[in-house]
Formats: sequence, structure tokens, C-alpha cells
Amino acid sequence: METNQPPNQPDNPDRLESDSSARNARAKVGAAATALIIDDDIVTRQFIRFALEAGGWQVEEAENAGDGLKKVRSLHPQLVTLDLIMPNNAGLDALQLARMINDEAADITLLVLSSAGSREDIKEFADKHELELFDKATINTPYGRFFSRIDNLFRELSDPTLRIAARSNA
Repeated sequence: METNQPPNQPDNPDRLESDSSARNARAKVGAAATALIIDDDIVTRQFIRFALEAGGWQVEEAENAGDGLKKVRSLHPQLVTLDLIMPNNAGLDALQLARMINDEAADITLLVLSSAGSREDIKEFADKHELELFDKATINTPYGRFFSRIDNLFRELSDPTLRIAARSNA
């Protein structure tokens, strides 16, 4: 007896179930890999967005610290990239936001960006407050660690065994 199975449909119901499980697992990883870019410069936001989306991240943006705080609280992303110097912050500067993120959601990976990231006083401040600081001038150069750090974080989120190893090394 011949069946009229539609094209691209598995004829084995168990295979359909396992394909569905695989899609659900990928969807969970994709949903979990959410990044928020907080930067007043649209060019920088678009540059980082493009690189993150190409790497599999779901990306949201905020153009100032106030909007960034609202989105951190509503989205609870796994990654936040935060510009250190933004002029229009309505009383909430990036340093306050960085401390609030660390206090309210310590599980969020916070990467601080600054065009002054190579200055010693900025480096000292970042070290004192245990912030991961990246210089905007080097984020897309062979010397830049920014995108490597993001790629490693995505792998950790995608592979539970890497998350366990990362926690035990911390």
C-alpha cells in the first residue's frame, strides 16, 4: 500500500519527535542567548549588533543608561555591552548602571566599552570594581579580546558542560 506522504516529511513518527526535540533545544539556546547593547552611538550599536547576530545572539539596544536599565530589568539578558561615556543619561551614568547590574543581576555578563579604555585611570577603576573593560579602538583588531570573549560566552551558554567548567574555574 502506497502512502501519500508530503515531501520533506519524515515517514517515521519517532524521527519527527526527535527532530522536534532538537528544534526545541536549539530554540532554548537561541532564546537564552540574548544581548543588550547600551551605547549612545548608533554606528557602534549597529556594528556590535551585526557581529552578535552573526554569532547567533538575539540583540536589543538602548541608547542611554536609563533605557538600558529598563531593558536589563525587563529582558534579563545574558550579555550586556555598556559604553562607559554617554552624554545623555538623565541622571544615571554608565558607572552607576554597571554597579546596579552587578548588584541586581550578578549572573549577567557585563562588558564595558570605552574610547578611553586604554587610559590607566579607567583601567584602575575597572579593576577596582571588577569590570571587564574593552577599548573601543581595539575591539575589531587582532589585539581586541571583545568578540573572542563574546564567542566564548555564547559557547558556554550553548553547552551546559562548558558552563559547569566555567563556574568551577571562577
